[in-house]
Amino acid sequence: MHRYWKLIEQPDGRRELYDHRTDPTEKRNVYRRHRGVPGARLVAVLEEFKDREVRESPEAVQVELDDELKETLKSLGYVNQ
Repeated sequence: MHRYWKLIEQPDGRRELYDHRTDPTEKRNVYRRHRGVPGARLVAVLEEFKDREVRESPEAVQVELDDELKETLKSLGYVNQ
């Protein structure tokens, strides 16, 4: 059932739900209309994933960058200095 539905959670918490069987280009957000059955199931899966991600997230690690890697990152636009 889930393979036809796409749930998106925006950074501000808004949710969007699309039915790819009838709306493959994601023009009609049907979250309000379908939050009972497919929406609720997908939200439960999303919440479980977010909980697991928080529990399993590795701690930040600091690394030293050599000059060559710094230049490569700079040339790719990742470093401004």
